[in-house]
This record gives sequence, C-alpha cells and structure tokens, in this order.
Amino acid sequence: MSNFNDMFTGISSPEETRQKSIEAFVAESKANRELCYTMADEMALNVSDNPKVFQSYLDVQSRFPNYSVNNALLILKQMPQATQLGDLNYWKNQKNYIRKNELDNNVLILEPGDEYRREDGSVGTYINAKKVYDISQSKNSRHRETPLNDINSLIRAIANSSPVAFKSIAPEQMPQGYAVLYDKNSDRIYLRNGLDDGVKVFQLTTMEIAHAMMAKDNPDYDRNESHLTAYAASYMLCKQYGINTDDFTFEVSPESETNEPQDIKKELTKIKSIANDISNRMEPTLVKNRATKEKSYER
Repeated sequence: MSNFNDMFTGISSPEETRQKSIEAFVAESKANRELCYTMADEMALNVSDNPKVFQSYLDVQSRFPNYSVNNALLILKQMPQATQLGDLNYWKNQKNYIRKNELDNNVLILEPGDEYRREDGSVGTYINAKKVYDISQSKNSRHRETPLNDINSLIRAIANSSPVAFKSIAPEQMPQGYAVLYDKNSDRIYLRNGLDDGVKVFQLTTMEIAHAMMAKDNPDYDRNESHLTAYAASYMLCKQYGINTDDFTFEVSPESETNEPQDIKKELTKIKSIANDISNRMEPTLVKNRATKEKSYER
C-alpha cells in the first residue's frame, strides 16, 4: 500500500528553490573569482621566471590591448591561442553560437560589477568572474577582419603622433650601434640619415618613443633600467600592427624588488600602458589614411 505522505514531504517551496539557486550562484561566483586571482598571480610569477612565458604574455596582451593585465594573464593560463572572446550573449548578438561540446570549456576573466559603499564612506566596485568563449569555439569560426596598414602609413602615423620631435643627422654623429636614439638632454629622437628599412624604423622609433615617455618629468629615468619596458612595448606594437618580430629576442623578464605578483603586474601594466598610449596616438592618422584609401578605391 502506498504511503502518500511521502509525496508531500521533502519538497522545497518555489521560494526555497529560488533561494538555493541564488546561494549556489553566489558560491560559484565567489569560487570563480578567487580562482581567477590565484591563476593570475601564478602566471605573473611564471612570467617573471621565464622569458618565453613573458613573450607569450606579450603576444596575448597585444591581441587584447584593452584587456587588463590580470585578464591577459588569465587568457595566457587558460587559452593562450584565443583571438576574440565574448560571453554567450555576445556571440548570440553576433548571430553566432558556441558549439555544445565547448560550453564547459569556458575561459574565466574578471570584470567590474556594481558599485558599493564601504564603511568609511568610500565607493568600491565589485569584481565578478565572467565566463567567455573564443571564436574558435563557435559555429562560425571565421575571424573578424582587422584593418591592414602598410608600413609607410604606420611610420607616418608615428611621425605625426610622437610626443617629442625627430631630427635626422649624419651617420658619424650617431653613437656607435644606434640608428635611432632618444636623447633626454635635448628631449629629441635622432635618426641616422639614409634609413630605408621600414620594419626596422618602426621597431626602433616605437622603442625610442617609449623611452621618451618614460623619461618625461622623471628625474630618476635610467635608459638601461628602462630598456626592457621599451623593448617589450615596441614588440607589442609590432604584433598589434602585423610587423615582423623575428628580430626580437627575450632573454630576461620583468623583475621587482619584492618579486610579489602585484609588483610584477605593475611592471606589466607599465608596458601595456606605454604601448596603448603610442597606439592611441597613432590611430587618428591611421583612420584618416584608411578613409582616404577607401575613397580612392570607390572611384
């Protein structure tokens, strides 16, 4: 004989079910956020310990220049080959969908959430872990087209946007071993006459502009200590604009006095900020040049 009482006991009400669902979501979000911080710290230490990992980080950050250092480190840890990331809603709005067999293979990144007020009255921002997917995991894995810029346009953009002036001088006036050199005393970048290798010019001028930016209003600027930052920023720009990077060799990684993840991230942030600053200065000239080319094609 059936005991019908069993059918009426042990069943949660809709409100209890909803509350449990919320609690589970909050617990998962907290766990994912803590996991993200752990992974980012781990990768920061790896970057500092291994020049090859450092170069791989720069590759990722150059593909995602607007992402934070933490998120670039998270991508490096989880999916270093990623090229275009978005959550499920993003891909849906793109009329694209993530393949079912890839739904559990998400990448976790961090993003700002709602603001809140601390006990001392200051305002803080919640940080949430977000699940995103790469375009390679979607049904339509065709990559978005990125505008191409010829080397002449890129160098013109550098010349038009540099924070310091350039001056061409005779080869014998340049210090030995230099074709392009920033001089802090005159606050000017000197170029050796007769430079005809566009790739080299792009590499060297972006490096020297980076030095100029670091030297500005900085009485403690030291060229040797700033070399890796300028070198890495130039590398990032070359990767971002499709310039050959075969000549770059990374034998050292960013260091900090404490070797703590947060201090290493500060060094990575400096590189990213300089590269982004140079890129942002270049973009108006590049946009104008592309528009001019498109009009000429329409004729």
